[in-house]
Order: sequence, then C-alpha cells, then structure tokens
Amino acid sequence: MEPFNLKEAEEGKPVCNRIGNDVRIICFDRISKYPIVALHSSPYLEQVCTHTSNGKSHPEVPSSFDLFMKEQKKRN
Repeated sequence: MEPFNLKEAEEGKPVCNRIGNDVRIICFDRISKYPIVALHSSPYLEQVCTHTSNGKSHPEVPSSFDLFMKEQKKRN
C-alpha cells in the first residue's frame, strides 16, 4: 500500500484502508473537517466512515479505517 494521495483518489485511482479492504469514496467535499465520505467493504457489509483530506479517520491516532492508495497490478 502507498500513502493516501488526495489528487490520485479524486482521479479515481483505487483506495483501500489500513487492513487492505476496498474503499469506495462517495464524496470529497462534505462541509466538515472530515470532508471525505467513504464506504469501507468487509465480507458481509459496507461501513460509512468520514476522513480528513489526508485520509485519516482520526487526526491523531492511527486507525484501521485510515485510507491508503491500493497497489495496482502492473501489466507486462
């Protein structure tokens, strides 16, 4: 996983959380100090979470819900 990159996420590049689960970003412009609204996938459900513009679910404490850029498979 690579660190979260807001510009790349806005361009539609894949995002995951700290534990590697897929994340679908719903919006980047919520009026709040947590402007990113995302759905975190697990085997049985999706959970709504909000994030700072740098992908943190809590600004001071690491969380399994923090956002990362998902590694993309390279084509040969």
